[in-house]
Amino acid sequence: MSNNNIYIYLNNSVLNYIFNELYEEIKKKYGFQIIKLEDLTKIKSKGSFICDNITIKELKKNKNLVINSYLINEGDVSNSFTEDIVNTTVFRTPFKITDILNYIITDQKSKENELKDIIKFNKISYDFRKRQIYSSVTKLKLTEKENDIFFYLLQLDNRPVSKKVMLENIWSYNSEIDTHTLETHIYLIRKKLEKIFNIKDVITNQEDFGYILNKNKL
Repeated sequence: MSNNNIYIYLNNSVLNYIFNELYEEIKKKYGFQIIKLEDLTKIKSKGSFICDNITIKELKKNKNLVINSYLINEGDVSNSFTEDIVNTTVFRTPFKITDILNYIITDQKSKENELKDIIKFNKISYDFRKRQIYSSVTKLKLTEKENDIFFYLLQLDNRPVSKKVMLENIWSYNSEIDTHTLETHIYLIRKKLEKIFNIKDVITNQEDFGYILNKNKL
């Protein structure tokens, strides 16, 4: 595994006791290093973070602290409560410690494989397969056609392309598709990037040349 640290920040005394008792066994059997945190500012950007209901509320207040988190839920936590917290997996009680640890191992291996298909930029990362653009704190799900457009422009590596060529490559120049449809999709991509990531003018239209995606702004 690329990182075998498990950070724990639990307000529940019973959960704390369980992990304390199993510390040596977890380290020996799974190779994980358990690191108990006194406050959330000590969380590192790599590794796994096990938390409880109270902790997730604190985490929600400061989205800059989001990493791969695994929530042990002692009650009901709705999807709306965790959906804006990136990479959070919920385990409901009763649970087995081994289930959580085995899941973390599988999850980290899966993420390592996914990284091969992820393009990273200065401000955001892009996953073509999942149709997602995301940062450490939030994410944007593209529609199928928006994803096709964004990926196509990325491949051009800062070179402009005409509307006609884009229609030919993305829509196979369907006679029912006009340039207005393309313009609308690009407008929506621009607005979403600006609203969610505060990234402006990523896709511009150069007169006499066509559309260009400015990678240096991502």
